[in-house]
Amino acid sequence: MKYSVLMKAKAVAQVSRLAGQIAKEAMRELAALNVQVTSESDEGYQPQTHGDTAKRPSTE
Repeated sequence: MKYSVLMKAKAVAQVSRLAGQIAKEAMRELAALNVQVTSESDEGYQPQTHGDTAKRPSTE
């Protein structure tokens, strides 16, 4: 019976390791896509001013 439990634990560990590798690869790919999208969307980016320099509607 102990052998069966050890085999199941080993199988779970292998699946967990594989899932971790897949997750790492997915995160790398998502990070690469994020960099691509960010750099493309930054072309022509015009920051908006806030605070004292922002135009305010007249109260009169």
